[in-house]
Amino acid sequence: MKEPDNLPRLKNWIEEGVSAVRVTGLSGSAQSYYFAQFLADIKSPSLIILPDRKEAER
Repeated sequence: MKEPDNLPRLKNWIEEGVSAVRVTGLSGSAQSYYFAQFLADIKSPSLIILPDRKEAER
């Protein structure tokens, strides 16, 4: 499966020390897939904040 185009850019920002990144435009299972791919390679703790409980439960 192809990695999302912006995923390497996001990983670079985090590795360079950017403390906050906002990701928008993902819906449905794309959110879960994107963040699973992202978190699998990040070596630092991450905090994911979603707008409401319903989104968090997905």
